[in-house]
Amino acid sequence: MISKAEERRVLVRFEDGDDLFVELGKAIKEHDIPSGIILCSIGMLRDVSLGFFQGKQKGYRDHALKGPLELVSMQGNIGTMNGKPVFHMHVCLADSDRKTFGGHLKKATVHVTGEMFIAKLDCIHIVRQKEEKTGLNGLFFKNVCE
Repeated sequence: MISKAEERRVLVRFEDGDDLFVELGKAIKEHDIPSGIILCSIGMLRDVSLGFFQGKQKGYRDHALKGPLELVSMQGNIGTMNGKPVFHMHVCLADSDRKTFGGHLKKATVHVTGEMFIAKLDCIHIVRQKEEKTGLNGLFFKNVCE
């Protein structure tokens, strides 16, 4: 993985075999990004796990996809939960027959290459907390500039 920052924007290039979550963790540490928005990401992935939320009682249903798969689209955010980084990403993937798959990205290995564009948040920090009502790790905000 290589990355470069310009003001509050960070570009990350992942390499073949990178664990997407591990390398993203390294990039946000290197560029001091406690909170940010994953604006877009493209490339290819393999050994993917997608989650589909089935409600509070059932939780996520995981779908394993071997790949390789074209990463058509990815959006998400970067925050913290209990002081540790949390990545919340949704993807659209396509196989060689152009069949698409989508969902909450839980696991992925980069296949050949991947590119990501991140916008760093300065004053608003994203904090995740377990919500009793939904069973999800809800999105909350902390203003750190006041």
